[in-house]
Amino acid sequence: MRNAKASESIKEFTAKIEHATSEEQKITIIRNFPVPNTKEDILEFMILASTNIVNSANDNTTEAWQAKIEQTY
Repeated sequence: MRNAKASESIKEFTAKIEHATSEEQKITIIRNFPVPNTKEDILEFMILASTNIVNSANDNTTEAWQAKIEQTY
């Protein structure tokens, strides 16, 4: 938004998700990842989560993303 680089915690989170070998691992990573604590990081995290809800083909993964959005809110 302000031409800033992505947060390190968001980068770490997306790297973990990309390297997960199964849907169960992805769900565990999503559910257990700590929510960022700065305004910009929270906003970026919520945008990431909402985008993944739309793109998710698995109902359990969608549920995990929705739970993480509620936790972030």
